[in-house]
Amino acid sequence: LYIFNIFMIVDLCDMKFNLRFFASFIIENIIIIFLYHFIYKKKMDFEKKFISIFFVIGLFYLFLFPIGSLPDEINHFMRGYEISKGDLISTKCKGPKGNIVGCTDITTDISKSIVNSGGKYSTNKKALKYHYNPNSEKTTHGFTNISMYSFICYTPQAIGIFIGRILHLPILLWAYLARLFNFLMFTVLLYFSLKKIPYKKTALLFIALLPMTFQEAISMSADSMAIGSSLALISFILYLKESKDKISKKQILLLAVLSLMISMSKLVYLPICLLTLCIPYSKFGSKKKKYLILGSIIFIVSILNLIWLKIATVFLLGISGGVNPELQKAYLINNPFRYIIIMYNTMVTYFDWYLNSMIGSSMGLFIINPSQIYIKANILFLIFIILFDSTEKIDKKLKIICSLIVLVVIVLIFTSLYLDWTTVGNPLIEGVQGRYFTPLLLLIIIGLSTINFKVKNKELFNNKTMILIMVMENLYILTYLICCY
Repeated sequence: LYIFNIFMIVDLCDMKFNLRFFASFIIENIIIIFLYHFIYKKKMDFEKKFISIFFVIGLFYLFLFPIGSLPDEINHFMRGYEISKGDLISTKCKGPKGNIVGCTDITTDISKSIVNSGGKYSTNKKALKYHYNPNSEKTTHGFTNISMYSFICYTPQAIGIFIGRILHLPILLWAYLARLFNFLMFTVLLYFSLKKIPYKKTALLFIALLPMTFQEAISMSADSMAIGSSLALISFILYLKESKDKISKKQILLLAVLSLMISMSKLVYLPICLLTLCIPYSKFGSKKKKYLILGSIIFIVSILNLIWLKIATVFLLGISGGVNPELQKAYLINNPFRYIIIMYNTMVTYFDWYLNSMIGSSMGLFIINPSQIYIKANILFLIFIILFDSTEKIDKKLKIICSLIVLVVIVLIFTSLYLDWTTVGNPLIEGVQGRYFTPLLLLIIIGLSTINFKVKNKELFNNKTMILIMVMENLYILTYLICCY
């Protein structure tokens, strides 16, 4: 605790030491002491302890990030808002360059509260005075990139906005309710993951406590469901693989629902569903029955995704000036080896940024950059988890499947942004961000796990100690946010 306090004061010495900072400093020390006793003394299931801590910290993130201070947050709100009105598919409108964009009608009150929120406490506070008036002047708000996403991954946000509307709350609180319901969905998926995952629980805890995971979990973004459903699906598949019982009809249905959730969040994550291949056929009764059931799930999920892709394709044309998906596709087909070089050069050029931003740098609107000491410490945590968290032997087939899925998904991520975001002739692929790899992190850890340093009869990491250390780190980030905003 002393080391944490000294580090935080030294690192934040160039920030404003106002009353708000000192109040948060004292409160956070009290929280750490309370959590120490809660983690080590309180008699409660470990999963319930962890999810309680996770939810409380997440609420701090939820309110300390002002509305409008997260990537594309205004557009995410608009997608949730139109779905809350029953419009599952965005309206087609003419964009500034004559292309097709997704849009929705909003009142002047919504424009003042959300569009002009400014991403600051001061403007958020002023926006609290605006209530929804259906008779006020209406304008059209376009949001091309967000209109491509399925309504399924915006259902929690839409529910929050709908509740805010029927309770006649200030419009700004609709946005906070959208965040809250999205965060609740993520928390439920995380708790399910913790209960089901048979091994690598330390890795799951580590991923959950990363600041970037918190940022996406409390946001209105589709990334929240993508990360949450990926953790839940991977954990559930591993549970079914290790379980001694045969798979029930309810478990097959749940497998299908989770597969649909992750693929409809972002189509590039669909290959994660192929992890089901590691489930032994004996759990289904026969090899034929296994491939029939799993093949049916993947087929149905793929068809639903293709249907949505057909609907949303029209919105691809207006994302960025100079982008031409048809020309990019032709270049990729005619020059596959050159494209591999472009992808390799992009990874080499941006690797440090991808890793750091996945861990916790470039937060908010890419302007929140905590101390590199903190970032490097978490990278070391990640390396240690890969090398030493091997209390369970992971079979070679599972590691190979995980590695292949990661490789395929990474190629899909880069290719989708090469086609839909990168300008023609650009030697590097633009638009890829570190948070896009978070849904793959558990698979990466499993794929890279080694038994060369296996620790017998005990864990090298004590989960409780790791949680306490990472809680301190997150409290440091929260104080940093208070100083920044």
